[in-house]
Amino acid sequence: MKTAMLRITLTLGMILLGTAMIATTTRADTADRSAKAVEMLSELAKRLDLTDQQKTEIQPILKNAAEKRRAAMTEAGIERGKRPGFLQMMKLRSPMKEIRENTDRELSAVLSDTQMTEYRKFRDEVRKKMREQADQRRKS
Repeated sequence: MKTAMLRITLTLGMILLGTAMIATTTRADTADRSAKAVEMLSELAKRLDLTDQQKTEIQPILKNAAEKRRAAMTEAGIERGKRPGFLQMMKLRSPMKEIRENTDRELSAVLSDTQMTEYRKFRDEVRKKMREQADQRRKS
């Protein structure tokens, strides 16, 4: 009887510890992503010479796009930190293109033509950097 209770207690303790570790990791990951988003928005504001009004208007557009990208990745079966397979990437291609086009359309209502051109350059630089980082992870 004591052995069974000890097993149950240890099992519950391990489950609670595992849950706490997952929650802590998720919070840290979310905080890291939020910090990166703020840093990226700050860099974008400088490069595009955004007015305060424009900053206020583009923030929800970019946040919405990020949420849609995460949802598309989840729907394609891509997990954060894991290398996606070819079929997953192909499944993701069309939704990501649509999200990018919709985001560009929404941003073009807020930004000037010159700012949109610079935004596209910035976005392409970020994508290139992400690809390089992914390549480095694969090599290591």
